[in-house]
Amino acid sequence: MLHAFRNVADALQALESDAEAVASQRRVERIAALDGGTGQNGNGINVFRAGEVIVDNNHISGCAFSAVRLNATTNTQVTGNACIDSGETAIFSEFGFSGSVIANNVIDRAALGISIANLDSEGHLATCSGNIVRNILPSSPNNPDTTPCGIFAEADVAPAVFEALKADMLAGLAETLSLEATTSLWIREEERDRPAAEPVDWYLGLAEDGRGAAPARGFVESIEWRPPAALAAEPARMPPEPAAAPAPAEPEEHGEDSAADQLRRINWSLKQLLLLLAFLLLIIAVK
Repeated sequence: MLHAFRNVADALQALESDAEAVASQRRVERIAALDGGTGQNGNGINVFRAGEVIVDNNHISGCAFSAVRLNATTNTQVTGNACIDSGETAIFSEFGFSGSVIANNVIDRAALGISIANLDSEGHLATCSGNIVRNILPSSPNNPDTTPCGIFAEADVAPAVFEALKADMLAGLAETLSLEATTSLWIREEERDRPAAEPVDWYLGLAEDGRGAAPARGFVESIEWRPPAALAAEPARMPPEPAAAPAPAEPEEHGEDSAADQLRRINWSLKQLLLLLAFLLLIIAVK
């Protein structure tokens, strides 16, 4: 059931429930986050642990964080909304979601347009299509950790692979990460030789009828990581005297970091790499 509530400002919230709920043709505006947090407050329409919720054809503006925020939802649709002036991510599908449909929304002025995140917290199965995302802000006024982006999604990696990567990262054995993927996206010929450090524009292919864009699809074919060069070469070194041995890598420094810091670094590295591919049923805003 949908309720009007007053936390720090009027907004709509789908409460924890398996019942169907609909938020349609509403105007929601000027949602503050006076109670603080990094997204717990300050959202226009917040759907939390609910299933089969439809959020459609709303005008949502001036939210401190998200216009629409889905957290641990099931089979939820966010379609046809106008999301204006969001202080962080305009439309967010996060944590243990399953079956999110984000389609045909207009997003204007946000630090991040659409984010489909938290694969590591069992967030799976989403489609993102037909959205317009424009005027991305250089930073979020309310969350400095937000990386400006039009549309962001995390790729689906087998849990066993992710756990192995996490273990090696914590042990300091994964300094570089590389992957290969097949995707229906394409780039212009003149950008094929652009240096890896420079971003490229990805484009959608034509639909079969030639009248529109086909949805983006893809899958990860391989992923591998390598230890720091010093550690990789260390077994081959045979110094004659301990005093002459080169300074070893310092795993102790890695041990000093908390597990949370290491996990944030893992997620950050994966996000930056996977962002450039923008696959898995993801529609990239064409400039």
